[in-house]
Amino acid sequence: MALGRRDAEIAAQIGGTEAQVAVQRLRLLRKLKIQSQAQIVDAAEKLARWPSSPIAAPPPP
Repeated sequence: MALGRRDAEIAAQIGGTEAQVAVQRLRLLRKLKIQSQAQIVDAAEKLARWPSSPIAAPPPP
């Protein structure tokens, strides 16, 4: 999410459906009281260990 990926892209990468990703995204954003893409990025930087995570952005070509 913090990388700006769409639900369909996330679902394809981690498995599951676009609808499942959308529901989990909504639950996470509500729990963290996040309302904007900027807040998503901010929370990811504070809470996650990325870009070393396996779902980090792919290296540039």
